[in-house]
Amino acid sequence: MADLAINFLNLFIVTQVLRAGRYVEVTGAPADADKVALANHWLNQIIGWTFMIIGVVIILEVCFELWRMVKARRTLRATISSTAL
Repeated sequence: MADLAINFLNLFIVTQVLRAGRYVEVTGAPADADKVALANHWLNQIIGWTFMIIGVVIILEVCFELWRMVKARRTLRATISSTAL
């Protein structure tokens, strides 16, 4: 249960980071403005995609944890009902 709570907190943090949209600001000489803009764009894209992947992994972990909890509950119910007879 604690793992589930931690994963929900992690998911909240990742969504807040993704809302920022811009993560780094690359600066450089005015003569290299096109290269600086390209580097700025791609670095922010890579960071954004990384956080999206992290978010997907967290969602998968939450689903797995919920599945394990449901499975354990079903097993417990089956055990209780078989011993009650």
